[in-house]
Amino acid sequence: MLNERLQSIDDTDFVIVPAENSLLFEICNLLMERVAALYLRAIPEFIMKNIRLFAVILLLVPFLSVTGCGGGGSDSDDKNVVEPVRKNMEISGVAKDYYTGEVIEGIRVKLVSMLDGQVVESVEISTDSEGRFLLSYPKILERVTIRGYGVDYGEYSVVINNEDKDDDIDAGEILFLKSHVSSDIDYSSGGDVVYEGISLVSLPASGVVKVGGGVPDGKINVNVTVIDPSVDPELMPGSYQAINTEDGEIEHIESYGAISVVMRDDYGDLLQLDGVHNATIRIPVAKEAVIGQAPATIPLYYFDDVSGYWMEEGEATLEMLESGEYVYVGEVGHFTVWNADIAYESVNINGCVEDGDGNPVSGARINSSGLDYIGSSYAISDENGLFSIPAKGMSKIMLNAVSNAGAISGTQVIYSGVADLDITSEGCIILNPAAVSIELSWGENPVDLDANLWGPKVDGEEEFHLNFESQSVLVDNVIMSLDIDDVDSFGPEIITIPGFPLPGKYRYCVHHYGGGQTIIDSPARVTLNLGDEQIIFSPDSAVGDFLGEDDMWCVFSFNVGGDLKPSIDVEQTVSTYYADYEETERALYLKATKKKKYYK
Repeated sequence: MLNERLQSIDDTDFVIVPAENSLLFEICNLLMERVAALYLRAIPEFIMKNIRLFAVILLLVPFLSVTGCGGGGSDSDDKNVVEPVRKNMEISGVAKDYYTGEVIEGIRVKLVSMLDGQVVESVEISTDSEGRFLLSYPKILERVTIRGYGVDYGEYSVVINNEDKDDDIDAGEILFLKSHVSSDIDYSSGGDVVYEGISLVSLPASGVVKVGGGVPDGKINVNVTVIDPSVDPELMPGSYQAINTEDGEIEHIESYGAISVVMRDDYGDLLQLDGVHNATIRIPVAKEAVIGQAPATIPLYYFDDVSGYWMEEGEATLEMLESGEYVYVGEVGHFTVWNADIAYESVNINGCVEDGDGNPVSGARINSSGLDYIGSSYAISDENGLFSIPAKGMSKIMLNAVSNAGAISGTQVIYSGVADLDITSEGCIILNPAAVSIELSWGENPVDLDANLWGPKVDGEEEFHLNFESQSVLVDNVIMSLDIDDVDSFGPEIITIPGFPLPGKYRYCVHHYGGGQTIIDSPARVTLNLGDEQIIFSPDSAVGDFLGEDDMWCVFSFNVGGDLKPSIDVEQTVSTYYADYEETERALYLKATKKKKYYK
């Protein structure tokens, strides 16, 4: 059956890994042992004296690889895989740094999937000097995981649902977090990987092996990345979908924090725990989690790149350290991305997506993200533009949409209940190909950063100013809006421009309204979505000194011509809120009328 399904594949970039203890696995191992013993003999002698075995081997060539028979799942390497599988289609993408948007050379990338119970893997390649990669895949695969990691970057995976099996797939930009700590540990004695006073990983003595088998060469280099989904739920792979261990159904989870652990030896070979010894991990609790509501004991989930889902395995206990930090402590038998999660009862939000002319839009991606819980989900609109997206019940949710062509919608806030919610009566989500969105996010401190957009003068009046004081501005029948104003850390604050109403200059700046630390220490991050282009801005590139409250980080401007199409001028400057006006009457007026928020 498997061989019949593979006959349509016509290249050799993929391999099938037989499941351990399967008949194919046993036959493969027996034959390969026999072939290895006979290899030292002369070819004619081998053929004449083992003619029957030779005939069997020829018949089984479609199932064998000269490098071995595999076993052990997705951690197998080139020595452990068999069965050349032919490619049909291609997946491409670009690796970038999450905070700076800079391309990353040297990220190791591979594709992993499952076909008829067998693990399917591509060769592993490195991204080029432009951060790009190109991998092939059998078009019969319905769900593929792109797995990547780097010397200075944590592991991250993107799941691709291959619904249209006749088109190549552009995975777009895949964003990687830099590792927080890298430590060399002695193999024979084990040891701890410590970051900011927290022992994130405790390795056992003599408990680590090469993925392909064998003792590590030299020291064990342990790369650990702390993932705080408070900053951005999309930092987590897998779309918060898990497989229920009891009934095998898909369930949705919310996160209380995660870590990624990647180990290599001095020669760069990937390492894993040996299957006998366990390691201890300590996951810092997500900053946005309410400690009083955090479970004392929580299930641990690991991301399974073969299936593309989270799998529950073990549990962790909440502990307070001497520093006052809270961590979840648990033991694991292998390393990947580990997540402290709880499953929740989900409800469906049912709605529709249209273009500006009222036509239904099929194939649009609808995204939901919790504003009072840490989790996200997505759905794809059907041929009638209808969608049904899961979310946590009795929660505050952020909802938006984007089409395959890059048209985007505004972001709306929805409150779910105990039952499914139908929002079609309130109107469909509208996608606009000319729309622009600007998203500001940051860390725990400062507690409050504000997005600001200034636009050209209207009929000789003052230039318009979109911010928390004026969250919606109507200019020449175009409504520009600040969809969300966040005042308690992390964000996001999102400005949506459905189209530019007038030619002129539109300037985007971030104001440090309140709280300790600085914009650059936070760190803050601005993401500009313009059509199918995404640009990330970091305060690291800004000219000037970040001092604290009332800093103004001016990030970029739109220069809009007579055709109402924008070009981008990067500013990246830092000044104080009133610097442009100095000690003029206008500056004094602004200072006197600065609106106080409820917490000041």
